[in-house]
Amino acid sequence: MSVFCVKTTTRYLGFSVVKRRMCHSVSQIGEHNQDVSRLAQEGQTKRFIRAGQPTPLTHPHLVQPGEVTFGISYGEYSERRHKLMERLGKEEGKHHVVILPATPKRYMIDKIPYLYRQDTDMLYMSGCLEPDCILVLHTLPGKRAPVHKSVMFIPHHDPCQELWDGPRTGPSDASGVWGVDAGLPLSELTHYLGQLESDLNSPTLWYHSQCSPNPGIHRQLQGWLLGGRQGGMESPKFHIHALRVIKSPAEIELMRKTCRISGESIAATMRATRAPVMEHQLFAVVDYQSRMRGADYLAYPPVVAGGPRGNIIHYINNNQVINPGEMVLMDAGSEFRGYSGDVTRTWPVSGEFTSAQRDVYEAVHEVQEAVITACRHHPTLDQLFSAMCTRLGKVLQELCILPLNFTEG
Repeated sequence: MSVFCVKTTTRYLGFSVVKRRMCHSVSQIGEHNQDVSRLAQEGQTKRFIRAGQPTPLTHPHLVQPGEVTFGISYGEYSERRHKLMERLGKEEGKHHVVILPATPKRYMIDKIPYLYRQDTDMLYMSGCLEPDCILVLHTLPGKRAPVHKSVMFIPHHDPCQELWDGPRTGPSDASGVWGVDAGLPLSELTHYLGQLESDLNSPTLWYHSQCSPNPGIHRQLQGWLLGGRQGGMESPKFHIHALRVIKSPAEIELMRKTCRISGESIAATMRATRAPVMEHQLFAVVDYQSRMRGADYLAYPPVVAGGPRGNIIHYINNNQVINPGEMVLMDAGSEFRGYSGDVTRTWPVSGEFTSAQRDVYEAVHEVQEAVITACRHHPTLDQLFSAMCTRLGKVLQELCILPLNFTEG
């Protein structure tokens, strides 16, 4: 029996480095290939090991068989595309073409990238987590929407770049990774669109040209857009967002998860607070607590504002000392598999309120509970906001913070 060994280095939470040797027999590799074959029957293939995002084969702890992304199935993404084309089919025009670009990778400086975050419309419609792709949805000759074809256009294979950034999904793997009908090289995009223009007799184009999420791809499209095409052009955002506003059971579960992580992380940060403390230290605590509970990262730069800095709405410097007796305001949220929490809480860094701090805190808490109760009657957001302002004004008058003759007008 042939055996080969590989040395690996493992880093544990205690920052100690341990060397270990893993030995595999040829028979074990054969067993692995049998597992690959089994997964292939469930929608995956062996070559998906080189996909540019987690798949059930490469990341079974994150993505289950039948899912494109954590918790969201192939079927749900397909249904979203179907519903979009169903809406567009009710619009003027017999044929429709939708273009949804992915965001590019952005860099702090030279080759140092920021964390990648996909355009949310592209993510919602495809589950694609890779930069510089384009999803195209289009009706078919002789058939009306919602019947359509979905095609993912993918940047060319660059072995040198993949040494730095890791593997990318290729066109031949697009159907298996994202559940689209086909994958093609990005270099064929304008030719494909030109052919659609002819085959579909000047279809309506749905592309958000006024503020494209990918300037590079937009420049590539401009020649075709300005080349005398006859069909009209509209932004698809209204229709996509009309779908996104109604959450599926799978989405609701993800939203509950990220909100639970956000709330527990801020509560843990409260318990860890000791005065005096630097604002950035509390930033570090909530970030750590979020990630340890499974979040990908914080959803946005948090506000950690001590004392009067809590009045600055987007205070993200987080570089001052919070002294004993002061309050701290934290606005933070976790991002979990594309869904974001957003929680704002305030507490005394010394662990106890002064009487004035408690009065204001309890007054605001009372207003919050009143607004939550009002939600049961299904008001509009404007009605909720108006009711909140009225109630808040009254409690501030009761605390003599606002004059009694102060009115909403």
